Amino acid sequence: MNKSFSVAILLAAFTTLPLFATVINVPNNYTTIQEGINASSDGDTVLVQPDTYSENINFNARHVVVGSLYLTTGDTTYIETTIIDGDDSESVVMFESGEDSSAAVVGFTIQNGSSEYGGGILCRDSDPTICHNIITGNRASYTFMNGGGYGGGIYCESSNPIITQNRIHHNIASGGSSSGGAGGGILCNSNSNAVINDNIINNNSTSGSYAGTGGGITCWNGSHPLINGNIIRDNSSNGNGGGIYCEFSDPLITNNTIIGNSHSGIYCDNASPTVVENLITGNPNGGIRCNYSNAIIDNNTIEGNSNSGIICSNNSNATITCNSVIGNSASHTGGGIYCWNNSSPTITGNFISGNSSDDYGGGVYCDNSSPTLLNNIITGNESNIAGGGLFCWTNCNMVIINNVFSGNRLNPQYSKGGGMYFWNSNPIIANTILWGDSATDGPEI
Repeated sequence: MNKSFSVAILLAAFTTLPLFATVINVPNNYTTIQEGINASSDGDTVLVQPDTYSENINFNARHVVVGSLYLTTGDTTYIETTIIDGDDSESVVMFESGEDSSAAVVGFTIQNGSSEYGGGILCRDSDPTICHNIITGNRASYTFMNGGGYGGGIYCESSNPIITQNRIHHNIASGGSSSGGAGGGILCNSNSNAVINDNIINNNSTSGSYAGTGGGITCWNGSHPLINGNIIRDNSSNGNGGGIYCEFSDPLITNNTIIGNSHSGIYCDNASPTVVENLITGNPNGGIRCNYSNAIIDNNTIEGNSNSGIICSNNSNATITCNSVIGNSASHTGGGIYCWNNSSPTITGNFISGNSSDDYGGGVYCDNSSPTLLNNIITGNESNIAGGGLFCWTNCNMVIINNVFSGNRLNPQYSKGGGMYFWNSNPIIANTILWGDSATDGPEI
């Protein structure tokens, strides 16, 4: 959403309050924000002057707007100068009494919260609006030795909040000895279908002695959030899913820039998200990793990731259509797309170009998997040993129809299938063009 447009909506909402609504001013009317909330009625606005307020606030079923002067002026400097500081004592902001979208927190820096669930903001059984805030320096940490912390920045449980145009950065979810932290930036749990729209989610992390998940965002247990238009950058996990981690959940992930996250841009484990029209680039442990997943991966640019652009493993039968898979690399196998262990995705209409592997399958690598390749252009990929365009190893009975293989290359000292190379596999190949691929001897089609 355009920022000036969204500010106009906020201002319009503020100036068209019901006649009976009250503006409660903090600190002029009440010294603390919590006192202002406690004195409010549904429809009121608690308007907070610039300062640092060391407190933890709970909306307590009030359907009110709590905002800085950004709410009335659109001046972003008020976001930085109006601070709610949790003083390392529980969540900074809490919605846990059935609040709906008319309950809103707008235009604050929310910092230094510490709780097992939601260091910055806790949403439980509530659907609030969270917009135009800076949410930073919060921690979700375990309270028992073997526990985990969940949602360093924001935690949602059985909740459907609107989370829009916030900057969520440098939050941590930390784990104990046998349970990892999850959702350094945001965690959606237990059928939470949040709208996560137009945020900057960067430099969040999971930590601890046990592997965590989802440095930027974690989606768990039947949660189907909309993750749209965000910049998800430089987040890290000490387990899986530096950018986004999905487990038993099927979010819609669309129009995001997912860049430079450790342990993969998107990791799907027993989850089948729809991933559409994203830029997924510069992630050092894979662009998208599917494990027991039938994800829909459509119209994305998957570029410049290490350890493969797309990975399908362990019975993952993803639908991979109309993507640009370009300039990805792998230290061993499958620079562009890697299929392993009974994974048979449908790979249709993709442009797979300029990918490389140190060993096998610069463009596409398959091991004990039988994907279907239809209408792809596989060009300019390179591997050092075999299968510059495509390498299939053992029991890969692929269907390869209407593809173009061109200009795929091998290291000059080897000569095993610049275009395609098969070992103990029986592909079905029809209407496929091989042109200008190097190293044409060996069991190449």
